[in-house]
Amino acid sequence: MTQTEAKKRRSPGVRALAMAGMTLAAGLAWLGEGATEGIAGIGKAAHANVAVFHFHAGQKPPAEIKGHDIIGQLHGKAQYLTLTHSTGLKDGDVIMVTSDVLRDGGTSVEDFGVDCQLTLHVKNDSDVTVAGLCNVFVYSVADKREVESKLLIKPVHIGSDDWKLVAWDEKENVAIYVDEEIGED
Repeated sequence: MTQTEAKKRRSPGVRALAMAGMTLAAGLAWLGEGATEGIAGIGKAAHANVAVFHFHAGQKPPAEIKGHDIIGQLHGKAQYLTLTHSTGLKDGDVIMVTSDVLRDGGTSVEDFGVDCQLTLHVKNDSDVTVAGLCNVFVYSVADKREVESKLLIKPVHIGSDDWKLVAWDEKENVAIYVDEEIGED
């Protein structure tokens, strides 16, 4: 079974997950005020940002990027594939990052994009660790070929306002960055 075929099999699960999220939102709305206490309360909390980039040939990702403008700082060096923000982190949270493009492949549907599962360990707002797995399937126009990358993210401390490189596939030029910030919850 190819990576693309395996990814197509997960598509119903992704749809089921989206439906579960909508059901949860409807349920919380039905329960009324106080149902989201501790989830979306007023106060400061740790937030995580995840960015996936495909670097141009000959470019290497920096180990750390200062500030929050990662797209501006990598402009001309890489193309971002996805960028996501998650709020109110709690210990054991799992961030699912999925950004797919379905394309007619003639005899079948081709599936390109990013699929990540990241687990967070939060000791306190300034002590956050991330680990996980990302699968990236994209088409490189410059190289005129499909890029398939599986990136294992070993536990990395991300407790700062700077973007940290948490995974790099040198062969396919794919990089994953994560940063953690303290913000309104």
